[in-house]
Amino acid sequence: MKEEDIEEDSDIEKYFKQLEKTASKFVQQEENEFEGTQNKIRITYSTQDNLNNFLNSLLEIKDLSSLKLFLKKEQNNKKDDPTSGLQNAILTIINFFEDKNNDIIREFFKFLFQQVFIISVSTNNEADAFRLFEVLNDRGVRLRNSDILKASNLREIEGENDKKKYAKDWENWDNKFDDDFDTFISHIRAILLKKKAKKRLVEEFESIYKNNLLEKGVATFNLFAKYDEIYSEIIAGSISNQYEYKKIGNLIILMEKTFPFDIWIPPILAYFEKFGKNDLFPFVRKINNLASYQWIVGNTHNKRVADMFKIINIIEDSTKSEDILTNEQLNCVNIDELKNRLNENISKKKFCRYILYKLEYMNLEQGYDLQMPKYLSVEHVLPQNPNENSQWKRDFTEEEREEWTNKLGNLVLISTCKNSKLGNSDFKIKKERYFEKSSSVLPRISKVLNTEKWNLETLKKFHEENLNLLIDDYKFSAK
Repeated sequence: MKEEDIEEDSDIEKYFKQLEKTASKFVQQEENEFEGTQNKIRITYSTQDNLNNFLNSLLEIKDLSSLKLFLKKEQNNKKDDPTSGLQNAILTIINFFEDKNNDIIREFFKFLFQQVFIISVSTNNEADAFRLFEVLNDRGVRLRNSDILKASNLREIEGENDKKKYAKDWENWDNKFDDDFDTFISHIRAILLKKKAKKRLVEEFESIYKNNLLEKGVATFNLFAKYDEIYSEIIAGSISNQYEYKKIGNLIILMEKTFPFDIWIPPILAYFEKFGKNDLFPFVRKINNLASYQWIVGNTHNKRVADMFKIINIIEDSTKSEDILTNEQLNCVNIDELKNRLNENISKKKFCRYILYKLEYMNLEQGYDLQMPKYLSVEHVLPQNPNENSQWKRDFTEEEREEWTNKLGNLVLISTCKNSKLGNSDFKIKKERYFEKSSSVLPRISKVLNTEKWNLETLKKFHEENLNLLIDDYKFSAK
C-alpha cells in the first residue's frame, strides 16, 4: 500500500471517529460527576417504555452490520409495534448513505450540526397548541384531537406507574380505532354534551371539563375505557351469539355498512351504558327505523342530529327502559309518508341500497349472519335496456317498463360484478347464469329464482310483498 493511501485511510478513520463523537453528544448524555449528569439517552418518551427500550437497544450497537440485522429482526417480530416507523426510517437513512462518498457524508453532517436547530414553542392552552401545530405543520402529518387530549389528560395523572398504564391504554385505543379514533371520541362528546359540535373536538372537551361534566385525568380515561368496552361489544360485532343478540348484531351491521352517517351510534352507546342488554333489541330496532325513515323522507341532517340528541336526553332522564321505548320521540314514523316514498322509483335514490339490504336482513333465517359480500350490485330483474327481440318486450309494454323498472319490486342485490350483457338477457338465462351465484348469501334473490316467469303480474306481487314487509316493520315505530 502506498504511503499516501495509508495517510488517507488514517484521515478517514479520524474523521469518522470525530463524527461519531459529535453525533453522540446530540443523542446521549455522558455521566459526569462534576456536572451532576447521568449517562442517559437524550431522546425519551415519558410514557412509552417500548420506545425507550428500542432507542436504548440501538445505542448499544456499535457496528453497521449488527444494526441492520437488529432492525430487520425487529421488523419481522413486531410488525404492529409503535417502533415500526422508527425502524423503517433508520433503515431508509442507512440505505441512502451506503452508496454515498465521504465528501457528501461530511457536508451533510456539517450542515446538520451547524445549520439545523430545534426550537421549543409553548402556548397557554391546548386549543392554541392545536392551532399553532396546524399552522406550523400545514404540509406535514396533522396532529389529531386525540393526541392533544391524551397529553392534557396524562398531565393530570400522578405517579409514573399510573401514567404509563393510562398511556398504554390510550395507545391500545389508538391502534384499535386507527384513523377513526377521533370519531370514537366524538361519540363520547355527543353523549356528554347532547348537542351538535360547534368547535374543534379538543375545544369541545374543554367545555365539558369547564362545565364539570367530566374531570380530566383518571375519570376521562375510565370513561373512554367503559365506552370502548361497550363499542366493542355492540358496534364492533362481538355481541353474544344468542339469537336475539345476533339479530342486534345483524342490525348494527346493516346500519354501519349502508348508512352514510353515524349519528345513530351515540344513542345506542348511551342506552347500553345505562340499561345494558335489557330491551336492547327493540331499542336498536326503533333507532334504525327512525334514522332510516328520516333519511328516506328527506329530513335535513340538522333535524336528524337534533332528534338523536333528544333521545340521549330521554335516556339520561329515564329510570326504566320501557319509558324510552314508548316515548313519542322514538315512535314518530309517519307510515303514509314513508309508503308513498317507497312506492316511487327508488333505484337512483341514495337510500336504495339500504332498503334492499334491510329486506335481506328481514329475510334471514333464524340465527344466520347478515352477509356483506365484497362485490355487490343493485340489479334490475326487468332490464333497463332490454334487447329489441327479447321476451321482455313481449311481456311488458313500454309504459309498463317505464313505470315499473326502477321500483322496489324489480330491484335485487347480487353478489357479483354487473354484467350488462347477461343483465339484459331473458329471465330464464338471467336466473341460470346470473342470479344463481348470489342465492347462497342473499336470501331474497332465492324468491326470484323460484319464480317461473317475470311478467307484470309477478313483478307487482313481489313489489307488494316487499313493500308490506317493510311497512310492517316500520309500524313498530309509528305514530
